[in-house]
Amino acid sequence: MYWKGSENERIQCSPGIKILGEYYITDSIQMVTRWIRQGRIKAIRSENRKEGYLINHEDLFDYIDEIRPGLPIMKAVYDSYIENLPLDEEINEYMSTNNVYKISKTQ
Repeated sequence: MYWKGSENERIQCSPGIKILGEYYITDSIQMVTRWIRQGRIKAIRSENRKEGYLINHEDLFDYIDEIRPGLPIMKAVYDSYIENLPLDEEINEYMSTNNVYKISKTQ
């Protein structure tokens, strides 16, 4: 879906929790491991038990889209918009060339 990593990248629970938090789903390791055990989030147990589960990013975003339909697309559009906002210098140049003046409070 909307991920900057590789297509087949598997992530551990901690980065997965961070992503779920960004989409307003949960920030709890207990909830994520419960959902994995219930089969709601597809994951595999890593060979090293200490590492816990590995989640395919595509499966994680499928779950996000199931819980919050359309939110991944809206967040991608929003992030793109924020990324392309004009810098302060560009704003100041625009204001000066278009006779736009900043109004400040005077005491």
